[in-house]
Amino acid sequence: MDNYLLKGHILRCKVIPKDEVHPELWVGANRKWRVVPRDRLARVHHNKIRTEDEKARTAKRLIKRQNERKRKLAKAGIDYDITAVSYKKVKET
Repeated sequence: MDNYLLKGHILRCKVIPKDEVHPELWVGANRKWRVVPRDRLARVHHNKIRTEDEKARTAKRLIKRQNERKRKLAKAGIDYDITAVSYKKVKET
């Protein structure tokens, strides 16, 4: 199959001597291919338990965004009470 045209490319083939073949070339060749369950991995990553530091950073970021929205609404002259739908900082016990 040397010089075989395959999908617009020339396929170059040659026989490799046994001493040049890597010993682990065919390791795992007889195993069945298993699809990685990416949905399960994403779900586990998303639902992991957060540390206190991560929770504090998230709360700080949410409050910052909320204050930015309040400022933009006030600048636009819109009188809107955002406290009903706003993020409330969790009280630590």
